Amino acid sequence: MAGQKIDIGPSGQTVALNLKRMREAQKLTYTEVSRKLESIGRAISPLAVRRMEDGDRRVDVDDLVALSVALNVAPVTLLMPNTDARDETVQMTGISDHEAEEVWKWVRADRKLGGSSDARELIDYIHLVTPSWRSEEYIQGAIQLAELGRAEVKAKQGDRAELDSLLTENRENNGND
Repeated sequence: MAGQKIDIGPSGQTVALNLKRMREAQKLTYTEVSRKLESIGRAISPLAVRRMEDGDRRVDVDDLVALSVALNVAPVTLLMPNTDARDETVQMTGISDHEAEEVWKWVRADRKLGGSSDARELIDYIHLVTPSWRSEEYIQGAIQLAELGRAEVKAKQGDRAELDSLLTENRENNGND
């Protein structure tokens, strides 16, 4: 409806602030952002970009992705409240106040919001929320960490063979000589 103020929640406000922060950091005008958006197939007028920053126009998911491409930032950059400290409390739509680090891990799909540190629960969560290839990488990394932990225990008991073997294998796999 024309003339009616749009109600934008905490996440929308964060996107507006981050959009302005990223645009200004790159010294881009509204017109330049609009041109970049048009060049990638998402025509948004300079006035609409300004209205997004002012919280007078909602940013939908397609807008968010296009703005991220146009500004050469990851979508999480626009979604995540900008804080100076990891333990600073932040707000997002639909969740109660949480520390910035916890929200960052959740937005990146690294941890369940408010979840426990139980390994099985974490693996189940990663499997649920990430692409198959990423959950496989995660599980392989967890297995490697477990193997390294066992090898370190043996090394402390005087048997370094397994630890040395794992370290050599890791160097070879990562191209480090």
